[in-house]
Amino acid sequence: MPFSMRTVAEKLAIAAKNSAEMDLVRVNAREAHLTLAAKTKTSSEVLAHPGRAMDILYEAAQRVRGGNAAAAETYVHSKRLLPTSKVDTKTGCKAKPKKLTVPLNLIIPHLTGK
Repeated sequence: MPFSMRTVAEKLAIAAKNSAEMDLVRVNAREAHLTLAAKTKTSSEVLAHPGRAMDILYEAAQRVRGGNAAAAETYVHSKRLLPTSKVDTKTGCKAKPKKLTVPLNLIIPHLTGK
């Protein structure tokens, strides 16, 4: 069935499932960053090298979703339907496609105190 023909309830269910899966990847990646941060005594904040940060996201996605490294990289860089606070005009519900690198990378700059 084409996505545009799905009901609002189906779209919201897909968005909730995608959000839960993304949260698992986020938690897994955050733990990996905190483990790396624990190995330094120079700063309470660790800003990961961008390339290494993406590798950590790929590894976290691979652990959570299974599959190979290429599938994990595709997942991280893909757009998925995620919940929103406003009704999206294209989807007709409180969910819209978002690129996963944006919400997933929010964990990197400030890892301590959360």
